[in-house]
Amino acid sequence: MSATMDADILLAYFGKEHTKIINVPGRMYRVDVFYLRNAVDDYIEAAIQTAFQLLLWATSKKKESDMLVFLPGQEEISIFCAGLQKRLESILEKTKKDNFLILPLYAALPRAEQEKIFVKTSKIKVIGATTIAETSITIPGIRYIIDPGLVKCRRFCGQTGLESLEITSASRAQSEQRRGRAGREAPGFCYRLYPESQFEQLLERRPPDIQQTELSSVVLRLLALGISRPQDFDYLTKPPRSALLRALETLYALQALDAQGSLTQKGQLLAELPLAPLFGNLILLAREEQYSSIADPLLALVATLSANDDARSFFLHSSSNNNAFADPGSDLLTDLNVFLTFLKEVNTNDFCHANGLRRSALQAARYAYQQLRAIDKKHQRTIIPATLDYDRDLLLNCLVAGLATVQTAIRDHQKRIYTTLRGQHQVFLHPSSILHARNPPPDALVFASCVSTNKRYIRGLSAFSPDRLPDLVPHLYISSSSLVVMPGGKKQLQHHKISPQKKRPKAVMFNHLPISASSSGAW
Repeated sequence: MSATMDADILLAYFGKEHTKIINVPGRMYRVDVFYLRNAVDDYIEAAIQTAFQLLLWATSKKKESDMLVFLPGQEEISIFCAGLQKRLESILEKTKKDNFLILPLYAALPRAEQEKIFVKTSKIKVIGATTIAETSITIPGIRYIIDPGLVKCRRFCGQTGLESLEITSASRAQSEQRRGRAGREAPGFCYRLYPESQFEQLLERRPPDIQQTELSSVVLRLLALGISRPQDFDYLTKPPRSALLRALETLYALQALDAQGSLTQKGQLLAELPLAPLFGNLILLAREEQYSSIADPLLALVATLSANDDARSFFLHSSSNNNAFADPGSDLLTDLNVFLTFLKEVNTNDFCHANGLRRSALQAARYAYQQLRAIDKKHQRTIIPATLDYDRDLLLNCLVAGLATVQTAIRDHQKRIYTTLRGQHQVFLHPSSILHARNPPPDALVFASCVSTNKRYIRGLSAFSPDRLPDLVPHLYISSSSLVVMPGGKKQLQHHKISPQKKRPKAVMFNHLPISASSSGAW
């Protein structure tokens, strides 16, 4: 992201004869930029070492000023802060160590912790921050920038149908925006932890979000507005065709579209909800008679999902989730238990501090929960308030029925790996999951999100028996060889893959959709 708008795109879209560009230059002092001679393998260690050397140099030269270190995410910031603190403790005397204040800064950090970066102090502040410090806020006193040139962003792959969080190179515009943070009040210095030749190879700007994210919400909104062919819509920046087709496929799986690609009654209802269609599907399930007794816990569960859009736990540290809140078979139900307890607490600040919880995320979930309850009141239903003694099995069934339409992984007992039923892609359980070390591993999982580093990890997991799929999602899954009626009345024989231990359900629709990503037909 850059604070400077890419005006050329708007100029091309609206036409030069109708559009004028006004440039308002900002005031910035000189910022000297330094590069590494060679690329580094461990950018966090390089950031720690650079920060440490700068602190020693600035202290010896009486040029003490605050420092801002850009890192991709919360986990990387935590490693950096702990590593720098340890480096200072191991080398400097106690009196010297107290001259420095190491602070994290990211969106999920509690507000009270975020505000520490603005508190005036005689100590030198070293702030490890995400892109939130690029444009959202201006931090006074910053003279030194350390920039590994990386950013964590959400990307959707139209070929795999999976959206994931990835660490990738920042753009040149982002890098320049970061450099400028050191020159707001006085001349500064920027240390880029990569060679100058690498900077020249960076993209000028990051691709627009519409070209990188999952588009089912966008497509659903366009269809609800009466635009029958979203793939032909005049977008400001045209998204990839494969992503549009995957979005149509997802909506078909959710029964929001019929075989002709027209919006169904369910699709109209999904379009009215301020949620991603996959999560909106859970809300509609909550309105069904069979799930009426767990309607409110389900609303609370969807609220936790919408607040945790990266499907991280409410716990500040993954090791914290082995406690009284834990559901041994589900990360999502563990977070639900935390949230329902949080709702009853009077002093939420003490509660979160005592249990190592992200208060800001829980507050966001509470706000989403209140919104969802207000929306559901329009249906004039009597909803039993959620409590911790909810019907777990029924709630899990509903969760599987809602998420298994798109995000299911089955364990291959021969290869000892998990593959997604949609696309047959290998995935791994995220180390932070409560199910990561479970022995024996679950046979089947639904997941809330995917994150890619050196492997493709799934997060927000819930274990279930794969034998339940044909009952819970009958329009997508079968349990044995049978005749399946496809859209248009076509019958096709489906054969079942058999694992060494039990029959393994197979997804029907993703290989036979008239709107599949590989289709060259009307879609």
